[in-house]
Parts: sequence; C-alpha cells; structure tokens
Amino acid sequence: MNPNLIEDLSNNQSVSHAFFLVQSREMCQKRNGEVYYRFILGDGHSTIKAVLWDNLGQITDEIRAGVVVKVQGSVTTYQNELQLTITRMRAATTEEASISDFLPRTERDPNEMMSAIEEIIDTISSPFLKELVASIFCNADLRRMFQESPAAKKLHHNMVGGLLEHTLSVTKICDAIVRFYPVLNRDILISAALLHDIGKVYELDSITFDYTDQGRLLGHLIIGAEIIMKQASIVESKDESTQLELLHAILAHHGTQEWGSPIVPMTLEAITLHYADNLDAKIVSFERWLKENPDEERQGWSRFWPIMQRHLYRRPCPDIASETRDSSSAQVSQDSSATAGPDSEPDQFV
Repeated sequence: MNPNLIEDLSNNQSVSHAFFLVQSREMCQKRNGEVYYRFILGDGHSTIKAVLWDNLGQITDEIRAGVVVKVQGSVTTYQNELQLTITRMRAATTEEASISDFLPRTERDPNEMMSAIEEIIDTISSPFLKELVASIFCNADLRRMFQESPAAKKLHHNMVGGLLEHTLSVTKICDAIVRFYPVLNRDILISAALLHDIGKVYELDSITFDYTDQGRLLGHLIIGAEIIMKQASIVESKDESTQLELLHAILAHHGTQEWGSPIVPMTLEAITLHYADNLDAKIVSFERWLKENPDEERQGWSRFWPIMQRHLYRRPCPDIASETRDSSSAQVSQDSSATAGPDSEPDQFV
C-alpha cells in the first residue's frame, strides 16, 4: 500500500481502489449547460484536482469535504497539471480507511513544541502578561485545538499541528529580534507572538482546513481579540495599558487593512510582529512551492507561481533548510497509513 500515491501518479495512468480525502467539492456547469463535479483530493501528503463528468448520481450528500472516498479513474494532464478523471466514487467505510491517516501533519513533535512554548511563557516578566498567556494555554479544550489546528487554509503550515509550529517559529524570530533592538518591549512582543493566531482554533476546521462560519463572519483577528479580552477580565493581575498594546499588536499583525487588519501597526512591537509573521509564512510557502512545483524543463527553477507572480530559484545544494529551522526540535517519523492499494478483486469496484 503506497502512502504517497498522488506523488507517484503519472499521465495516462489508471487508478483503481484508491482512497483519498475530499478537500473540496463543487458542482460546475459546462458551456453547453451540462453539469459536472470538480474535486480537490488529498492523501495526507499531496493533493490533486479531479473531475467527474458522467454518472453524477453516485455523488450523494455523504461525499463532501472532510470525507474519505474510494475512487476509480484515470490520470490526465490539464493546463500542465495532472488531473484525475473519476469514473466511480463512493464514501469509504471506517473499516477501509481512517480519516486521521489522510491529514497532513507537522514533522515536528507536538509535545516538544508545546513544551518549548511553555518554557518561553515562563520567561515573561510582566505578571499580567505571564498570567494571561499561561491561563489561555491552560484551557484544555483550547490547548488541544491549538495543537491540532492548521495555520492556514492553503499557503503555509496547512497541516495538523501547523498552527503550533508556526506560532513557535514566529515567537522565536521575535525573541531573536529583541536581542538586536533592546528598545522593543520583549514581554509585549513575545506575548503577542504567542497569541497572534490563537483565533485560528475557531476560524479553521481541523479536518477540511476550510473556514468555519465563525471564521468567515469574524476572522481570527477578532476571534483572538475576544479570547484575550475574556481571559483578561478574569485573571487576577490587571494592566490596562499593556493589554491595549497587546491587542493592538495582534489586531494589526497583518500589516494593512487590505490584508485583513482593522488597523495598521502603530507600535514597534506591532510592526515587528507583522514582519516576523510574514517572514515565517513566506519562507515556508516558498520552500514548499519549490519542492512541489519544479520546472521540468529548467533545472533549479520552479514553475511560475500565479499567486506570487514569479518563478522561484534554488541553487544546487543539499536541502538543509528544514534541518536548520528544526535544529532545536527533535524530528519524529510519521507512521503514514495506507491511502490506496489493491483489493482482493482488482477488477471489481465495491
């Protein structure tokens, strides 16, 4: 059974008895008025676009985002990308496949990363901020969601544990910057870094990685501010001016209103958090695009990246970026379960 099925697919290849996680489902219409289905399917490592042209009746309500399906079809190429043309599809049973095996996960140890966050919290000198941040992460339900949530829907850290990994990275970047710029208030900056995306535990679904109703209507900046204000109202320590600066840094960390912040950064800590957050997101997303989208006709280059409007270049050298970034955390091997494999009756789709 091959856990990297999508990566191994090639043009004109037949696919039978393969299992994928539905990441999105959309009913579309051809120019002649006929309808068809378009999907994005994943195997826990990669994704592939898929279409179903005929026999649309087999797509029942249970086949939706967040459901593992069993698929039969063939691989074609469309607009220079592989695409799966589906002939048969049905929801997989729990005996056939577990949804947890189809979710991409951080390669770093969640417990070690959480311990690192706790150690950083212990270094906060402000009694108010230390109590506030510690009490938020002591909430058992929120802590569990924080460790399981993705950091984004698509561009960066879109995996189980992605929010935890991104938060720790941003916090460490901020801590390094403080050493060069002592004018920064470390307590406010580190606290803001630890909490800057806390609202994503309610903004993004931990299985489909899509936006929840709350996420669409409010967004993680507002949700995060609400979490902080609610907790600040019940902690024993009080510091209204520090709380105001903390909230400002979090609400402004997207940098501009065009990028979703209701206010632009107006403090040194807010602008520092904005760039630290952007730096980690960009490096991770650039590295991923280089890895997953090589230009087959020009070595060392990626395919054109429409979102970023550029090709990316990587000099010929060993891939040490991940080792360098994760040097402070132990690597764990992931026991990826099967995503596809032959049935006992390969000519029968059941």
